Amino acid sequence: MLVRLEKEMYGQLHYKNSDKYCISNKNYREDYACIKSNKIDMTLSGTYLSKYPFRYIKKYKLDKYPSAEENFKLITSIKNKYKFYDEKYSIILGAGSNGLIQNICKILLKDGGNMIMPYLSFEQAEYATNSFNSETRKVFLEDYQINLKFIEESIDKKTKLVYICNPNNPTGLLLENREIKKLVRKYPNIYFMIDESNIEFSGQESLLETGMCKNMIVLKSFSKAYGLSNLRIGYLVCECELEELYKDNVTINEFSGISTYYANKVINSNNYKNNVKKIKKEINYLKSELNSVKIKTLNTFSNTLFTETIFKDEFIKVLDQHNISLVPVWDQNNKLHFRIACQKHKINKLFINELKRIEIEKYIILL
Repeated sequence: MLVRLEKEMYGQLHYKNSDKYCISNKNYREDYACIKSNKIDMTLSGTYLSKYPFRYIKKYKLDKYPSAEENFKLITSIKNKYKFYDEKYSIILGAGSNGLIQNICKILLKDGGNMIMPYLSFEQAEYATNSFNSETRKVFLEDYQINLKFIEESIDKKTKLVYICNPNNPTGLLLENREIKKLVRKYPNIYFMIDESNIEFSGQESLLETGMCKNMIVLKSFSKAYGLSNLRIGYLVCECELEELYKDNVTINEFSGISTYYANKVINSNNYKNNVKKIKKEINYLKSELNSVKIKTLNTFSNTLFTETIFKDEFIKVLDQHNISLVPVWDQNNKLHFRIACQKHKINKLFINELKRIEIEKYIILL
C-alpha cells in the first residue's frame, strides 16, 4: 500500500514505496529556478567573485555557428587540465549540466526502466526521467548524508541509471571517491552518473584524477567555480560506447560557439581558484552570521548552505514579505529547511541584516 507523504523539495507530493525509497511524480514546473526572484535573491549558485580572464564578446563571433574546431580546443584543454588521456573514454560537451543530464536520461530511459537518486539532490535527472514516463526512485538519506547501502538495496533488474551528486546539492555534503567506486564496480551493467559540478569547493580530487570505472559518467560544470552560468556550457566523460549512442540521439549544436570560446578561456586560467577562495570566505561569513540568529547550517563542501534548523511553513511567506528569496526544501520527514546560495558580499550582508529584523525564533521548530 502506498503511503502519501505531504511535501517534497519544492512542494510536490509523492508516495513512499518502501523503507528505503519513494517514487517521485515531480516535473519541470517544480524546478527551483522558477522561484520568485526578490530583491535579496539567495537562490541561484552561479556567483563569480573573481576577475574573468577576458573583457568582452568579440563581434565576429556572434554571426558564426558553433565550430568543431572550438569544441576540439575546449576538449583538449579539459584533457590537459586533468591529465586525462585515457582513450577508452570520451569527453562530450553540452548545454550545461542540466542539458547533459536530460540527454543521458533520454538515451538510457526512453524505453522504460528506473533511475535511482538520493532523496535530496539536484533534481534535473528526476524531472527528465519522469518526463519519459520512467520511474524515479528517491532513496532516503541518513542524517542528511547519501546512504550508498540504501541506494544499493533500491537497485533491481529495471535499474538503468544511478545519479549521485558529489558534493551533494542542496546539502553540500561529500562522499569519498573510493566509496562511490566500490559501489559502481558491483554493478557493471548499470550506468552511474556522478555529478561533480561543485567538486572544486570540496578539496577532493575529481574522479578524472583518481580513476574512472567503465560504467561511470562523470558530469562537470562551468557554472559554479568558473562562473559561466549564463553561457550554459558543461561536459561529461563516459566510455566511448556511450558516446556513440549519445551522438546518435543528440544534436551537436546544443550550445553556442561563444560558450566554448569563453569556457576555454577560463579553464586555461587559474582565476577560478581565487573565485573558489572568495566564495568559501563568504560561506564562512554567512554560516557565522546565521548561527548568530539561531539558524544552524550543515558543514558544506559546496558553494551553498543547507539549514539544519527546521522551520514552520509560514516562514516562507515571512521571507517573501522581507524581499528575501531562498530555496525551500522539505526533507523525507516533511520538515522544512532552506538552501542558501552564496552571493556577493553586499547581497550577503543585506540578507543577514534583513534576517535580523525578523523574530526568527517564532518560526523555528525545536526538536
